[in-house]
Amino acid sequence: MRWLACALLFACGGGAAPAPQAVTLPAPPVASEAPIPERAPEEPKGEAAPEVLARDRVTVVHFFASWCYPCKKSVPELAAIASRHPGVTVMGFAEDDDEGGARAFIASLAATFPFEWDARREHAGKWKPATMPTTYVIDRRGAVRFTHAGYRDGDAVQLEAEVRALEHER
Repeated sequence: MRWLACALLFACGGGAAPAPQAVTLPAPPVASEAPIPERAPEEPKGEAAPEVLARDRVTVVHFFASWCYPCKKSVPELAAIASRHPGVTVMGFAEDDDEGGARAFIASLAATFPFEWDARREHAGKWKPATMPTTYVIDRRGAVRFTHAGYRDGDAVQLEAEVRALEHER
């Protein structure tokens, strides 16, 4: 057996490692003595909202449907955010096939923010939500600053932080 191990070792390179070769590393970068230029704060970026729902107010637009399981969590969370931020307009659009189902869904969740049944999908056609639910956060200038496609546990914390940040912008 020992002869087999020696034969394999010899066949695979003889067991001797190649001699190490010197490697030249580049010189570390030299820090510039020039001061870092100050940047002017950038204007908030964001495309104009497809429709104005509340002028000069932070606005949250929420598309939902009664058949959407994550919507059962997102709608109450948005209602809570709306109650904690009375200066923010929260508006919902129900994408159900029938108005009764949408109204029953909202009533079952005790949502306190206004909503419309988007019977002809006019609002969805303008906003183009990617999935249910989809939430848009719009600044006072009418620019869509944040978009949330879908809803997962913990998203309300991020959404409320965004609302709070936009409330403090002037």
